[in-house]
Amino acid sequence: MILLDRRGLAAVATCLLAAAATAGCDMGNWDDTGHCDLARHYQSVEQHECGLGPDGPVLCSWQLSFEHWADDNEGGEYEWSHSDVQESGRYECVDRDVTAKDQAGRTMQVSLDASGRLTWEGVAYQPVPLTP
Repeated sequence: MILLDRRGLAAVATCLLAAAATAGCDMGNWDDTGHCDLARHYQSVEQHECGLGPDGPVLCSWQLSFEHWADDNEGGEYEWSHSDVQESGRYECVDRDVTAKDQAGRTMQVSLDASGRLTWEGVAYQPVPLTP
């Protein structure tokens, strides 16, 4: 569960209204130069399998977090929690092109659209604002 303060709720409300008006959401997209600026945290748009409970499969939102390198605004490290697995690796984001590799060197399939929606390995994610 993510708790939001008034500023966080206002950001979410603004984002939802903007998305509803097809204007997009400014919580992790592009500035005027096309420079990539991933949000710090995303969650899957739909619920997916997260392991087995006493009554069978349990569903939850998958999570994806990015830690931007302080000296390089175009890259950093990521953590991806999906199913009952947690993976990490490095990413680069240049000119609207996101490239990510896990620790074994496998290239992840990633796309980021102008509204801030991220698709990671075929699953859609939306930005989640973090409270300060």
